[in-house]
Amino acid sequence: RTLQASYGNFIVGSQFVPASECRKMPRRFSARETARLQGFPESFKLHPQRFYRQMGNAVPPPVVCTIAASLLYTVCIDPPTDISGSALRWGWYETAHLLLDAKLLNI
Repeated sequence: RTLQASYGNFIVGSQFVPASECRKMPRRFSARETARLQGFPESFKLHPQRFYRQMGNAVPPPVVCTIAASLLYTVCIDPPTDISGSALRWGWYETAHLLLDAKLLNI
């Protein structure tokens, strides 16, 4: 299912965490849970009020890394060595790890 940007306001058809023995009523996913479902790292900062909109409009980072890896491979770009700690370096290595995992899983 798709996480909707209006998740915080949407009632009919919304996704809920099922009820349990401890909790009799279903509940909405928390802001952090929606970020985890989208594949964002724990360190990702959520907007203080608009986190459901932020997650509902987001493209999951693992999807972006996979597409980026394909593009990087196609244009034969080597991993950056002179940009220590940058987002580009992080993206390359995240992409490489995702590709390696996919190869190991025969995806």
